[in-house]
Amino acid sequence: MSSKLNSELKRKFEQAIELIRSSKKPLITTHINPDGDAIGSVLAMSAYIAKTYGKTPKIYIHNPVPYNYKFLPNSDKIEEYDGDVSKIESADLIIVLDLNDFKRLKKFGEDMSKVKAKKILVDHHSDPKSKPDVLISDPEATSTGELVYRLISMDPDAVIDKDIASCLYAAILTDTGSFRFPRTDSETHRIISDLIEKGADPSEIYEKIYNRRPLRVIKLIGEAFASAETRLEGALCFMSITRESLRKAQAFDEDVEDIAEHTVTIDGVKIGVLLSENSKTDEIRISFRSKENIEARKLAVKFGGGGHFHAAGARVNGQTVEALKGLIEIEAKKLLEK
Repeated sequence: MSSKLNSELKRKFEQAIELIRSSKKPLITTHINPDGDAIGSVLAMSAYIAKTYGKTPKIYIHNPVPYNYKFLPNSDKIEEYDGDVSKIESADLIIVLDLNDFKRLKKFGEDMSKVKAKKILVDHHSDPKSKPDVLISDPEATSTGELVYRLISMDPDAVIDKDIASCLYAAILTDTGSFRFPRTDSETHRIISDLIEKGADPSEIYEKIYNRRPLRVIKLIGEAFASAETRLEGALCFMSITRESLRKAQAFDEDVEDIAEHTVTIDGVKIGVLLSENSKTDEIRISFRSKENIEARKLAVKFGGGGHFHAAGARVNGQTVEALKGLIEIEAKKLLEK
């Protein structure tokens, strides 16, 4: 069990376990455009409930499972939420993972407010906006996967098997930037050691997440690289993916995951920004990355978003990519001058 577990968190975990134990029809969800932490946490939580209590939770997410997480055990059990509220009305417990504001659930969040089920929120982002029945919030945690690991470890009836260990390993691996982000510490590696002992295969998981991309994704990365430009004497990098980029690569909106990491690989760049147009709406997704002591989250907040210190994001409507570049450059300059 994590040494980071204080008395308040312990109490919250105990409350959550009791709700899970007593529920008859649990349901699990996470944010739109789910990343590795979201998918891994959802699948680990579902497997824990099924294997410990013999209840198979429904899992609803707004988007398809990204291609590089479909290898995770039971990922085929995740369903896309189509806005039919009758599908969630019978739930007596809804577990929400990896977000600090129910607005990030879009239509599911609106419909969830109409359901009488108890709600548990497990998240590691700062400043939670929503107030469920049980809020497990720890910004010091590396990932939501780490918090799910702690919750399962606290349940005396639970066992972490290979399937659960693999999902949790994937969650923590991806949200720590392959264990390189600042919150990664000796405790993180103790958790990882335990997951490996329980069956997670580091080589296989890394290979399937990062080294097996469909050709369309490689072409999309090429489109992003071709758009690269630097400003502020090389300290700020922009890459963009337009609807035309998606069309040329024959790619999907969810294929932009992980491309933002490339924006800070250019020598001298301290702030990287990926702007991605949605193929169906006027929404533009902004992914911020940063290095050293520069806080990407501060930029994201300026545009109505949030996230982690070095990795954050926002979504805007009614703007163009070029106009956003100008606005972001102004804010990035202020941040670099501090």
